[in-house]
Amino acid sequence: MKDKFNKIPAALQKQIILRFGMGILVFFLFIVVSIYYHNLYFSLPCFLLSFVLFAYGIFLFYNCIEKKYLILEGTCVEVLTKRVRKKIKSIILMVDGKNLKLPIQKRVQTIKEGDTVTVYLSEKTPV
Repeated sequence: MKDKFNKIPAALQKQIILRFGMGILVFFLFIVVSIYYHNLYFSLPCFLLSFVLFAYGIFLFYNCIEKKYLILEGTCVEVLTKRVRKKIKSIILMVDGKNLKLPIQKRVQTIKEGDTVTVYLSEKTPV
């Protein structure tokens, strides 16, 4: 199992570790809340959230082992930012001679035009 995990790309390994780690932390929060309040209704959301995080971690790990992901590597052609806070809204990549616009949902380090960007996508993602 460790060998299979080491064959996964580093960015996907980080996401798997984050999901399992957050699942463990939320599960400990479930235990603390259930001991402190002695009420299942207060601790049930923590348990459900930990279950969801573990499920997403297992699902991502399974897809990575089965190689059910695409690797898109391209050159950044343009960076589109929001007007007010200059936060990156989307980037346009040149992949195999075609432009691909990718919306950015989370905070991203500074990406400049001409940088090489690698994106990991599920096979089911429409491109």
